[in-house]
Amino acid sequence: MRAGADEGAFAWLTLNYLLGNLGKGEARTMAAIDLGGGSVQQAYALTAFEAAAAPDGYITKLAGGGRTYSVYVHRRAACWAAAPAQKPHSGGRWKPDACRDCVATARAATWALG
Repeated sequence: MRAGADEGAFAWLTLNYLLGNLGKGEARTMAAIDLGGGSVQQAYALTAFEAAAAPDGYITKLAGGGRTYSVYVHRRAACWAAAPAQKPHSGGRWKPDACRDCVATARAATWALG
């Protein structure tokens, strides 16, 4: 199993290798979004100027196609990973506290696990 940042970075590298985008400019590469069982990773190439302004720890250097890319990678733990422990469903109604950051709390929804 890989660390979250590695998952996102290697998903980006694999995707762009398979699409034939490595070696092209950043704007010609494809962003990668990985919705995993316990997290979400997003990764996309930045120009050197954009990478310089990125928060510390969010840039991964990856090489491919004769170029080195600065790939912005961000991982977020998914609310559904913690859902069973937090018991967000009660009588078929959504408990907003379980996934406060994932779903707008004003939205009514039903949710069943399994």
